[in-house]
Amino acid sequence: MTTGDSRADLIRQLRRAARRRQVPADPPQPPPQDPNPPEPPAPTQPDAAGSPDEEPAAPSSGQPGNGQRADWGQRTAILANAVTAPVAIAALLFTGISSLQAREELRNRNRELNISEQGQVTERFTAATEQLGSDAVDVRLGGIYSLRRIMKDSPPDREVILEVLTAFIRTHAVKPKGPGRGSPPKAAEDAKAAAKIVMERPLQLDVTQDEFFGPDLNGVYLVGMQLFGANLAYAHLDGADLRNTTLASAHLEHARLTKSKLNGVYGLQAQLREAELDKADASDAKLMGADMTSANLNGADLRRADLSTADLHGATLKDADLRGAILFNTRLNAANLEGTQLGDTDMRITRGITVEQILKARPTATTKLPPAIARDARVKTRIRDVERSLR
Repeated sequence: MTTGDSRADLIRQLRRAARRRQVPADPPQPPPQDPNPPEPPAPTQPDAAGSPDEEPAAPSSGQPGNGQRADWGQRTAILANAVTAPVAIAALLFTGISSLQAREELRNRNRELNISEQGQVTERFTAATEQLGSDAVDVRLGGIYSLRRIMKDSPPDREVILEVLTAFIRTHAVKPKGPGRGSPPKAAEDAKAAAKIVMERPLQLDVTQDEFFGPDLNGVYLVGMQLFGANLAYAHLDGADLRNTTLASAHLEHARLTKSKLNGVYGLQAQLREAELDKADASDAKLMGADMTSANLNGADLRRADLSTADLHGATLKDADLRGAILFNTRLNAANLEGTQLGDTDMRITRGITVEQILKARPTATTKLPPAIARDARVKTRIRDVERSLR
Protein backbone atom coordinates (compact mmCIF):
# COMPACT_ATOMS: atom_id res chain seq x y z
CA MET A 1 0.00 0.00 0.00
CA THR A 2 1.36 3.35 -1.03
CA THR A 3 1.65 6.30 1.23
CA GLY A 4 -1.13 8.20 -0.59
CA ASP A 5 -3.50 5.29 -0.27
CA SER A 6 -2.78 4.93 3.43
CA ARG A 7 -3.45 8.63 4.01
CA ALA A 8 -6.77 8.51 2.14
CA ASP A 9 -7.84 5.42 4.00
CA LEU A 10 -7.00 7.09 7.34
CA ILE A 11 -9.08 10.15 6.47
CA ARG A 12 -12.12 7.97 5.66
CA GLN A 13 -11.81 6.13 8.96
CA LEU A 14 -11.60 9.40 10.91
CA ARG A 15 -14.74 10.70 9.18
CA ARG A 16 -16.63 7.52 10.00
CA ALA A 17 -15.57 7.78 13.69
CA ALA A 18 -16.68 11.44 13.83
CA ARG A 19 -20.11 10.55 12.44
CA ARG A 20 -20.50 7.81 15.02
CA ARG A 21 -19.74 10.26 17.90
CA GLN A 22 -22.53 12.68 16.89
CA VAL A 23 -25.79 12.29 19.01
CA PRO A 24 -28.98 12.53 16.98
CA ALA A 25 -31.83 14.94 18.15
CA ASP A 26 -34.08 11.97 18.73
CA PRO A 27 -31.78 8.98 19.24
CA PRO A 28 -33.16 5.74 17.92
CA GLN A 29 -33.55 2.75 20.12
CA PRO A 30 -30.35 0.70 20.11
CA PRO A 31 -30.49 -2.64 18.34
CA PRO A 32 -30.35 -5.78 20.41
CA GLN A 33 -26.89 -6.54 21.70
CA ASP A 34 -25.18 -9.55 20.20
CA PRO A 35 -24.29 -11.93 23.03
CA ASN A 36 -21.02 -12.77 21.21
CA PRO A 37 -19.84 -9.57 19.64
CA PRO A 38 -16.84 -9.90 17.33
CA GLU A 39 -13.58 -8.78 18.73
CA PRO A 40 -12.43 -5.43 17.45
CA PRO A 41 -9.52 -5.62 15.02
CA ALA A 42 -6.13 -5.03 16.47
CA PRO A 43 -4.73 -1.62 15.73
CA THR A 44 -2.00 -1.55 13.14
CA GLN A 45 1.41 -0.24 13.92
CA PRO A 46 2.09 3.24 12.73
CA ASP A 47 4.40 3.46 9.78
CA ALA A 48 7.51 5.48 9.63
CA ALA A 49 5.52 8.67 9.10
CA GLY A 50 3.64 8.02 12.38
CA SER A 51 0.25 7.13 10.75
CA PRO A 52 -1.53 3.97 11.88
CA ASP A 53 -2.68 1.45 9.34
CA GLU A 54 -6.06 0.93 11.03
CA GLU A 55 -8.52 3.41 12.63
CA PRO A 56 -8.59 3.14 16.46
CA ALA A 57 -11.76 1.62 17.91
CA ALA A 58 -14.36 4.20 18.97
CA PRO A 59 -17.21 3.83 21.41
CA SER A 60 -20.14 2.36 19.53
CA SER A 61 -22.90 2.96 22.12
CA GLY A 62 -26.17 4.12 20.51
CA GLN A 63 -27.56 5.81 23.75
CA PRO A 64 -26.70 9.23 25.22
CA GLY A 65 -24.59 9.48 28.35
CA ASN A 66 -25.78 10.32 31.89
CA GLY A 67 -25.31 14.04 31.40
CA GLN A 68 -27.30 13.97 28.20
CA ARG A 69 -30.16 12.03 29.86
CA ALA A 70 -30.35 14.56 32.75
CA ASP A 71 -30.37 17.41 30.27
CA TRP A 72 -33.19 15.73 28.37
CA GLY A 73 -35.28 15.30 31.63
CA GLN A 74 -34.86 18.97 32.51
CA ARG A 75 -35.97 19.98 29.04
CA THR A 76 -39.02 17.75 29.33
CA ALA A 77 -39.96 19.23 32.78
CA ILE A 78 -39.58 22.79 31.50
CA LEU A 79 -41.73 21.98 28.51
CA ALA A 80 -44.41 20.41 30.76
CA ASN A 81 -44.44 23.43 33.07
CA ALA A 82 -44.66 25.77 30.14
CA VAL A 83 -47.75 23.91 28.93
CA THR A 84 -49.55 23.33 32.28
CA ALA A 85 -49.05 26.81 33.84
CA PRO A 86 -51.18 28.70 31.29
CA VAL A 87 -53.82 25.98 31.51
CA ALA A 88 -54.00 26.35 35.31
CA ILE A 89 -54.21 30.14 35.09
CA ALA A 90 -56.96 29.89 32.52
CA ALA A 91 -58.86 27.47 34.77
CA LEU A 92 -58.57 29.86 37.74
CA LEU A 93 -59.79 32.78 35.65
CA PHE A 94 -62.72 30.74 34.41
CA THR A 95 -63.64 29.70 37.97
CA GLY A 96 -63.45 33.30 39.24
CA ILE A 97 -65.57 34.65 36.40
CA SER A 98 -68.13 31.89 36.93
CA SER A 99 -68.29 32.67 40.67
CA LEU A 100 -68.82 36.38 40.03
CA GLN A 101 -71.55 35.63 37.53
CA ALA A 102 -73.25 33.27 40.00
CA ARG A 103 -73.14 35.91 42.73
CA GLU A 104 -74.58 38.55 40.46
CA GLU A 105 -77.36 36.21 39.39
CA LEU A 106 -78.11 35.44 43.07
CA ARG A 107 -78.27 39.14 43.92
CA ASN A 108 -80.58 39.76 41.01
CA ARG A 109 -82.86 36.92 42.08
CA ASN A 110 -82.90 38.18 45.68
CA ARG A 111 -83.66 41.70 44.47
CA GLU A 112 -86.52 40.44 42.35
CA LEU A 113 -87.78 38.32 45.26
CA ASN A 114 -87.69 41.32 47.63
CA ILE A 115 -89.58 43.45 45.13
CA SER A 116 -92.16 40.72 44.75
CA GLU A 117 -92.50 40.31 48.53
CA GLN A 118 -92.86 44.06 49.04
CA GLY A 119 -95.56 44.12 46.43
CA GLN A 120 -97.41 41.35 48.22
CA VAL A 121 -97.03 43.15 51.58
CA THR A 122 -98.42 46.34 50.04
CA GLU A 123 -101.42 44.48 48.65
CA ARG A 124 -102.07 42.78 51.99
CA PHE A 125 -101.71 46.07 53.86
CA THR A 126 -104.16 47.81 51.54
CA ALA A 127 -106.71 45.03 51.89
CA ALA A 128 -106.39 44.99 55.70
CA THR A 129 -106.82 48.75 56.05
CA GLU A 130 -109.91 48.60 53.86
CA GLN A 131 -111.34 45.98 56.22
CA LEU A 132 -110.87 48.35 59.17
CA GLY A 133 -113.42 50.69 57.61
CA SER A 134 -116.13 48.04 57.41
CA ASP A 135 -119.39 48.38 59.33
CA ALA A 136 -119.21 44.72 60.40
CA VAL A 137 -117.27 43.96 63.58
CA ASP A 138 -116.04 40.58 62.32
CA VAL A 139 -114.63 42.15 59.16
CA ARG A 140 -112.82 44.79 61.20
CA LEU A 141 -111.41 42.07 63.44
CA GLY A 142 -110.15 40.24 60.35
CA GLY A 143 -108.36 43.39 59.20
CA ILE A 144 -106.80 43.88 62.65
CA TYR A 145 -105.38 40.36 62.78
CA SER A 146 -104.17 40.66 59.18
CA LEU A 147 -102.17 43.73 60.18
CA ARG A 148 -100.74 41.78 63.10
CA ARG A 149 -99.57 39.08 60.71
CA ILE A 150 -98.03 41.61 58.34
CA MET A 151 -96.23 43.24 61.25
CA LYS A 152 -94.55 39.92 62.05
CA ASP A 153 -93.76 39.10 58.42
CA SER A 154 -92.40 42.57 57.63
CA PRO A 155 -90.62 44.14 60.66
CA PRO A 156 -89.75 47.36 58.73
CA ASP A 157 -93.49 48.11 58.51
CA ARG A 158 -94.04 47.66 62.26
CA GLU A 159 -94.13 51.36 63.15
CA VAL A 160 -96.55 52.22 60.35
CA ILE A 161 -98.92 49.41 61.36
CA LEU A 162 -98.77 50.48 65.01
CA GLU A 163 -99.74 54.01 63.99
CA VAL A 164 -102.69 52.68 61.99
CA LEU A 165 -103.89 50.51 64.88
CA THR A 166 -103.43 53.34 67.38
CA ALA A 167 -105.56 55.64 65.24
CA PHE A 168 -108.18 52.87 65.01
CA ILE A 169 -108.26 52.56 68.80
CA ARG A 170 -108.72 56.30 69.28
CA THR A 171 -111.71 56.33 66.95
CA HIS A 172 -113.34 53.08 68.11
CA ALA A 173 -112.43 52.84 71.81
CA VAL A 174 -115.10 55.30 72.91
CA LYS A 175 -117.55 55.09 75.74
CA PRO A 176 -120.75 53.35 74.62
CA LYS A 177 -123.93 55.32 74.81
CA GLY A 178 -126.41 54.32 77.46
CA PRO A 179 -127.42 54.89 81.09
CA GLY A 180 -124.59 55.61 83.49
CA ARG A 181 -125.90 53.45 86.32
CA GLY A 182 -124.12 50.36 87.59
CA SER A 183 -120.80 49.06 86.38
CA PRO A 184 -119.34 50.78 83.32
CA PRO A 185 -119.78 48.87 80.04
CA LYS A 186 -116.75 47.15 78.62
CA ALA A 187 -114.85 48.38 75.61
CA ALA A 188 -115.70 47.23 72.07
CA GLU A 189 -114.19 43.93 70.95
CA ASP A 190 -112.39 45.33 67.92
CA ALA A 191 -110.89 48.17 69.98
CA LYS A 192 -109.66 45.69 72.59
CA ALA A 193 -108.12 43.46 69.90
CA ALA A 194 -106.25 46.39 68.38
CA ALA A 195 -105.11 47.59 71.82
CA LYS A 196 -103.65 44.20 72.69
CA ILE A 197 -101.61 44.17 69.48
CA VAL A 198 -100.28 47.66 70.14
CA MET A 199 -99.31 46.66 73.67
CA GLU A 200 -97.36 43.64 72.39
CA ARG A 201 -94.68 45.87 70.90
CA PRO A 202 -91.06 45.27 72.06
CA LEU A 203 -90.20 46.88 75.38
CA GLN A 204 -87.63 49.70 75.18
CA LEU A 205 -86.55 51.27 78.44
CA ASP A 206 -82.97 52.28 77.60
CA VAL A 207 -84.08 55.43 75.79
CA THR A 208 -85.13 58.91 76.84
CA GLN A 209 -88.52 60.51 76.38
CA ASP A 210 -87.11 62.61 73.53
CA GLU A 211 -85.85 59.52 71.70
CA PHE A 212 -88.93 57.34 72.04
CA PHE A 213 -92.61 58.17 72.01
CA GLY A 214 -95.20 55.61 73.03
CA PRO A 215 -98.59 55.15 71.39
CA ASP A 216 -101.02 58.04 71.51
CA LEU A 217 -104.01 56.64 73.40
CA ASN A 218 -105.23 59.82 75.05
CA GLY A 219 -108.86 59.63 76.11
CA VAL A 220 -109.42 56.03 74.98
CA TYR A 221 -112.09 53.86 76.61
CA LEU A 222 -110.59 50.49 77.56
CA VAL A 223 -112.72 49.54 80.55
CA GLY A 224 -112.49 45.95 81.76
CA MET A 225 -109.61 44.87 79.52
CA GLN A 226 -107.21 42.08 80.43
CA LEU A 227 -103.77 43.63 79.93
CA PHE A 228 -101.58 41.29 81.93
CA GLY A 229 -97.93 42.15 81.22
CA ALA A 230 -98.91 44.70 78.56
CA ASN A 231 -96.31 47.13 77.31
CA LEU A 232 -97.59 50.66 77.88
CA ALA A 233 -94.20 52.22 78.61
CA TYR A 234 -94.10 55.86 77.48
CA ALA A 235 -97.74 55.57 76.39
CA HIS A 236 -99.90 58.69 76.30
CA LEU A 237 -103.02 57.81 78.27
CA ASP A 238 -104.07 61.21 79.55
CA GLY A 239 -107.76 61.12 80.37
CA ALA A 240 -108.01 57.42 79.44
CA ASP A 241 -110.70 55.30 81.08
CA LEU A 242 -109.09 52.11 82.40
CA ARG A 243 -111.55 51.29 85.15
CA ASN A 244 -111.62 47.66 86.30
CA THR A 245 -108.74 46.86 83.95
CA THR A 246 -106.19 44.16 84.76
CA LEU A 247 -102.70 45.64 84.61
CA ALA A 248 -100.82 43.00 86.61
CA SER A 249 -97.10 43.09 85.77
CA ALA A 250 -97.87 45.64 83.06
CA HIS A 251 -95.14 48.04 81.97
CA LEU A 252 -96.20 51.65 82.47
CA GLU A 253 -92.77 53.19 82.96
CA HIS A 254 -92.78 56.90 82.02
CA ALA A 255 -96.41 56.59 80.92
CA ARG A 256 -98.62 59.67 81.01
CA LEU A 257 -101.83 59.02 82.94
CA THR A 258 -102.84 62.55 83.90
CA LYS A 259 -106.50 62.68 84.96
CA SER A 260 -106.95 59.06 83.92
CA LYS A 261 -109.54 56.79 85.52
CA LEU A 262 -107.93 53.86 87.29
CA ASN A 263 -110.74 52.99 89.70
CA GLY A 264 -110.74 49.33 90.62
CA VAL A 265 -107.62 48.58 88.52
CA TYR A 266 -105.88 45.32 89.41
CA GLY A 267 -102.22 46.23 89.08
CA LEU A 268 -100.31 43.64 91.06
CA GLN A 269 -96.59 44.36 90.60
CA ALA A 270 -97.32 46.89 87.88
CA GLN A 271 -94.28 48.89 86.75
CA LEU A 272 -95.03 52.61 87.16
CA ARG A 273 -91.57 54.08 87.63
CA GLU A 274 -91.55 57.81 86.84
CA ALA A 275 -95.10 57.61 85.54
CA GLU A 276 -97.22 60.77 85.41
CA LEU A 277 -100.33 60.14 87.52
CA ASP A 278 -101.14 63.65 88.65
CA LYS A 279 -104.83 64.09 89.40
CA ALA A 280 -105.48 60.48 88.39
CA ASP A 281 -108.40 58.69 90.04
CA ALA A 282 -106.99 55.43 91.43
CA SER A 283 -109.47 54.99 94.26
CA ASP A 284 -110.06 51.35 95.22
CA ALA A 285 -107.19 50.32 92.95
CA LYS A 286 -105.24 47.18 93.79
CA LEU A 287 -101.59 48.13 93.38
CA MET A 288 -99.93 45.61 95.68
CA GLY A 289 -96.20 45.38 95.09
CA ALA A 290 -96.32 48.02 92.36
CA ASP A 291 -93.10 49.87 91.56
CA MET A 292 -93.99 53.55 91.68
CA THR A 293 -90.50 54.87 92.28
CA SER A 294 -90.26 58.61 91.54
CA ALA A 295 -93.81 58.61 90.17
CA ASN A 296 -95.75 61.87 90.02
CA LEU A 297 -98.95 61.45 92.06
CA ASN A 298 -99.68 65.10 92.73
CA GLY A 299 -103.38 65.52 93.48
CA ALA A 300 -104.06 61.81 92.80
CA ASP A 301 -107.05 60.14 94.44
CA LEU A 302 -105.74 57.04 96.23
CA ARG A 303 -108.59 56.57 98.70
CA ARG A 304 -108.95 52.97 99.83
CA ALA A 305 -106.24 51.95 97.35
CA ASP A 306 -104.27 48.86 98.36
CA LEU A 307 -100.60 49.86 98.21
CA SER A 308 -99.27 46.99 100.31
CA THR A 309 -95.54 46.37 99.70
CA ALA A 310 -95.61 48.99 96.93
CA ASP A 311 -92.49 51.07 96.40
CA LEU A 312 -93.12 54.83 96.40
CA HIS A 313 -89.52 55.78 97.08
CA GLY A 314 -88.99 59.35 95.92
CA ALA A 315 -92.57 59.64 94.67
CA THR A 316 -94.38 62.97 94.78
CA LEU A 317 -97.79 62.89 96.49
CA LYS A 318 -98.34 66.58 96.97
CA ASP A 319 -102.04 67.22 97.77
CA ALA A 320 -102.80 63.55 97.09
CA ASP A 321 -105.59 61.77 99.00
CA LEU A 322 -104.48 58.66 100.93
CA ARG A 323 -107.47 58.42 103.26
CA GLY A 324 -108.32 54.81 103.94
CA ALA A 325 -105.40 53.54 101.82
CA ILE A 326 -103.68 50.32 102.85
CA LEU A 327 -100.00 51.07 103.41
CA PHE A 328 -98.85 47.77 104.89
CA ASN A 329 -95.07 47.56 104.47
CA THR A 330 -95.24 50.30 101.84
CA ARG A 331 -91.99 52.16 101.16
CA LEU A 332 -92.30 55.93 101.46
CA ASN A 333 -88.61 56.79 101.73
CA ALA A 334 -87.98 60.36 100.57
CA ALA A 335 -91.57 60.62 99.30
CA ASN A 336 -93.01 64.14 99.14
CA LEU A 337 -96.17 64.18 101.32
CA GLU A 338 -96.73 67.91 101.31
CA GLY A 339 -100.46 68.54 101.76
CA THR A 340 -101.28 64.80 101.50
CA GLN A 341 -104.60 63.86 103.11
CA LEU A 342 -103.97 61.02 105.58
CA GLY A 343 -107.33 60.80 107.42
CA ASP A 344 -107.78 57.42 109.11
CA THR A 345 -104.90 55.78 107.22
CA ASP A 346 -102.94 53.17 109.16
CA MET A 347 -99.24 54.02 108.77
CA ARG A 348 -97.90 52.05 111.71
CA ILE A 349 -96.14 49.48 109.53
CA THR A 350 -95.19 51.86 106.73
CA ARG A 351 -91.50 51.82 105.88
CA GLY A 352 -89.31 54.87 105.64
CA ILE A 353 -91.80 57.39 107.09
CA THR A 354 -90.28 60.28 109.08
CA VAL A 355 -91.48 63.06 111.36
CA GLU A 356 -90.55 65.64 108.71
CA GLN A 357 -92.84 63.97 106.18
CA ILE A 358 -95.78 63.90 108.63
CA LEU A 359 -95.26 67.57 109.49
CA LYS A 360 -95.75 68.44 105.80
CA ALA A 361 -98.77 66.12 105.40
CA ARG A 362 -102.29 66.57 106.78
CA PRO A 363 -102.68 63.95 109.56
CA THR A 364 -105.76 63.86 111.75
CA ALA A 365 -106.61 62.44 115.13
CA THR A 366 -107.70 59.20 113.40
CA THR A 367 -104.40 58.74 111.56
CA LYS A 368 -102.52 55.74 112.95
CA LEU A 369 -98.83 56.65 113.11
CA PRO A 370 -95.79 54.72 114.33
CA PRO A 371 -95.50 55.20 118.14
CA ALA A 372 -92.24 57.10 117.97
CA ILE A 373 -93.69 59.59 115.49
CA ALA A 374 -97.05 59.87 117.29
CA ARG A 375 -95.30 60.89 120.53
CA ASP A 376 -93.41 63.74 118.87
CA ALA A 377 -94.68 67.10 120.17
CA ARG A 378 -94.41 68.70 116.76
CA VAL A 379 -96.60 66.00 115.24
CA LYS A 380 -99.23 66.49 117.96
CA THR A 381 -99.25 70.20 117.20
CA ARG A 382 -99.61 69.50 113.49
CA ILE A 383 -102.60 67.21 114.10
CA ARG A 384 -104.34 69.87 116.18
CA ASP A 385 -103.78 72.46 113.43
CA VAL A 386 -105.25 70.17 110.78
CA GLU A 387 -108.25 69.30 112.94
CA ARG A 388 -108.91 72.98 113.56
CA SER A 389 -108.83 73.69 109.79
CA LEU A 390 -111.43 70.99 109.17
CA ARG A 391 -114.05 72.48 111.50
